[in-house]
Amino acid sequence: MLGARASLPAVVALALAACRATEGASDSAGVPVHGSLVSRYQGRWTSGAHDNDLTEVLSVEVGDAKKDPVTGYVLAEGLADLDGHGSSTFHSLADTYDSAVTARLYEAHADLHVSRTLETLRVGRQSIVETPEIAYFDGARAETVDLGEARIRVGAFGGVPVKLYASSTAGDSMFGTFAQARPWTGGRLRADWMHVEDEGSFGPRQDDLLGIGASQNFGSNLRIEAQHTRLESESRDLRLRASYAAKDSDLVLQASWYRLMQTQKDFTVPFDPFYSTLYDLFPYAQVGFLASKSLGKHVELQTGADLRRVSNDDDIGEFNRDFNRFFATTGIRGVLPAELDLSLTGEIWDSQESDFSTYGADLARAFGAAVDASIGTYYSLYKYDLFQNREIDDVRTWYLKVEWKRATSTTFDFRYEYEDDSSDEYHSLRLGMTWRF
Repeated sequence: MLGARASLPAVVALALAACRATEGASDSAGVPVHGSLVSRYQGRWTSGAHDNDLTEVLSVEVGDAKKDPVTGYVLAEGLADLDGHGSSTFHSLADTYDSAVTARLYEAHADLHVSRTLETLRVGRQSIVETPEIAYFDGARAETVDLGEARIRVGAFGGVPVKLYASSTAGDSMFGTFAQARPWTGGRLRADWMHVEDEGSFGPRQDDLLGIGASQNFGSNLRIEAQHTRLESESRDLRLRASYAAKDSDLVLQASWYRLMQTQKDFTVPFDPFYSTLYDLFPYAQVGFLASKSLGKHVELQTGADLRRVSNDDDIGEFNRDFNRFFATTGIRGVLPAELDLSLTGEIWDSQESDFSTYGADLARAFGAAVDASIGTYYSLYKYDLFQNREIDDVRTWYLKVEWKRATSTTFDFRYEYEDDSSDEYHSLRLGMTWRF
């Protein structure tokens, strides 16, 4: 299987293999190759510390699924830390390697279009987002088209779990299967089973995850969804969601409810990837509401709420807190001077430690069809600092961003952020270019 790092020769080999496989079935125009190359510089600094990185992300699609028996896809990233290994303030997982230049292979797979009864037959590094937890592995996947009046669809996959920042160990494996049906109008039923074996934080372990989900459309406006998972022999979580979108207007209503029933601890990495850093995640419940509607042609309104409760007060701690957040946003388009668009957000944050009433604003303008610019600010009561592996609170962020579509195939972007939290001030500058081919 392809390694998690520095596998660019394998990437090239896969792309060339896909080209050769489709060469005989392609028309005179040859095998189509499409994709993008994103180049991005990011600099971060604060008092006494700085970090400068250069990132290249390559995405390539080879072949045409409508006529070629084999198609391919590659997504890879190269990262160069221009400071060597940066500072402890902005330390990241990339800094744990000996070299300041690293590479990661996110996806590299070939799709075989050999049977009309198979919607997907894929080999290589891939991910499946429809499973209860994202399945990310090196291996094979097969999935049928809808069969019969009940539109039954089945699938299976298997391989070695991908660990981008570590090597797989002997005995690591992931496999699973699913069945889905649409037995009546607007309804869908799905059951998933996933099995993972890997080297846990305290030694080898294996876990089984069972997911059962259902959804129902009522007419063209309302959709209700539910999903329940069981990890090993215990209930893990329950998720409910309802969405309403009026077809004769732009009224949108959404409501969601989530409950974590089982403490997340030292399970296999795909089922709890954050345990080694954040340790136990204790049961909690969270409710969300959202409503949006336009008032005429120039005013848009959006309001909502997020409420979270940890099941046991003794379990409240960093990364898992009680809070209430209520917000309302007003968007004004097409009536302000200089063709400006304005969005204003008011928020109320209510937590066990503190209460805040805050604001956010975004002022945007289009300069013709090629340039879009905006400046604004937003507030976060709790924000996760990825670089220092800590939770920071009372964070005010200001930003300026510009996007220039120089040509159909080329876009440049600029973004600056200033972040003021309860302990320090941070600056971030990002310059990027996207080339599409």
